[in-house]
Amino acid sequence: MGAGASATAKRNNPDKYLVDAVAKEFIVTASLEDDNDIELLQKELAAKDHQLQALRLEIERSIQLAPISHADVQAQVLQEELAAKDEQLQALRLEMDRSIQLAPVLDADQKSHVQTDIEILAGTRERKLTIYCNGVYDMCHIGHQAFFQKAGAQGNLIVGVHGDEACKGYKRPPIMSADERARQVAGCKGVWKVLKNAPLETITADFMKEYDIDVVALGEEYLQKDVKDDKWYAYPRESGRMIGLARTDGISTSDLIKRCAESVSDNLLSEKELLQVDPIAPILDADLDADTQQHRDSIKRKENPIVYCNGVYDMCHIGHQALFNKASAHGKLIVGVHGDVACSGYKRPPIMSADERARQVAGCKGVWKVLKNAPLVSVTPEFMETYKIDLVVVGEEYLQKDVNDDKWYKYPRESGKFVSLPRTDGISTSDLIQRCALQWIDGLETS
Repeated sequence: MGAGASATAKRNNPDKYLVDAVAKEFIVTASLEDDNDIELLQKELAAKDHQLQALRLEIERSIQLAPISHADVQAQVLQEELAAKDEQLQALRLEMDRSIQLAPVLDADQKSHVQTDIEILAGTRERKLTIYCNGVYDMCHIGHQAFFQKAGAQGNLIVGVHGDEACKGYKRPPIMSADERARQVAGCKGVWKVLKNAPLETITADFMKEYDIDVVALGEEYLQKDVKDDKWYAYPRESGRMIGLARTDGISTSDLIKRCAESVSDNLLSEKELLQVDPIAPILDADLDADTQQHRDSIKRKENPIVYCNGVYDMCHIGHQALFNKASAHGKLIVGVHGDVACSGYKRPPIMSADERARQVAGCKGVWKVLKNAPLVSVTPEFMETYKIDLVVVGEEYLQKDVNDDKWYKYPRESGKFVSLPRTDGISTSDLIQRCALQWIDGLETS
């Protein structure tokens, strides 16, 4: 069946391609044979988005340049055409969001769907071992990402993410919900599938059989204890169906939570004082000419547009990951991560260093290259030429302001070399920091 016919069949019969979760979660089960369909959708989405940007640019110019007697009429016609195009674009975006941009998320609590999910997994499985690792993965960081990439190099990696209820009695309650944690893990390189609400109990032969698991990946520290005292991984160790992997030193969720608490504003701390409380994509460096030249030399012939987005990306979350995936549909994505000095005068000092932030972004799907210490200034023609950038990602909120008042993206907007993308509601770094601070302080109160 041709790609166009298959795409039509998918729209007419979506249940053939999607497992319908009870909670309508973000669960994707497209098989590998649908890759052509996804590529077709990406190209169609990019083309529609370019048309939309051209119409927006035409509206701005018509309002500025058309005679007063004709400007309103011309703008109204263009606005109506823009609305129709925008509706088409939103429909395509919705279909793209349901395609294989992130790793599929299964739900261990939805037993009625497990067998269907496993059958689909079996249908998409390549001739590789199935690897399993499990954890809380709260505020998924570069240590987790490194572990996923090492484990994923051994075969098809399923990551078990424990549910909220199970985690309450294990160490501390997570900062992020099970759904947020599962979705963030799904956006990490090396991850094949995610099992949300994975059981927080010893891994048995029955569990491994149920999910067709060949090998369990575990931290090397577990191998230091006697297998009889290992309440989590005794069976995989005794049966030899395990692989020990080193963890990444210098980073942990607890450390990030502590950093968040220490960065909390004086106002929040003063409120608590009233209660007498004591407080893997390549990474280029914009500061290194050699990195810039290496990047330019590596682009011999451009088969796809080069897309650029920039930001602080502190404690990189699912909103950032969604942006990267949507932006990468338009070409090869370079993500600019601003340096520590530049960020110190912008909003608030980041929780994570520029190196940590760049490394975490590098571990997100859709990212082609990372530009660490990217300049926190207006995007100019010279900058775009230096890095061979064709399109700049602009948040839709920037289009609400006059282009002459836009100090960051004026040139890309005026030249039409931009693509606007929506942000993800309900999640932000500031929100995560507040969650961390409140949990940390509450822990001090109860200790």
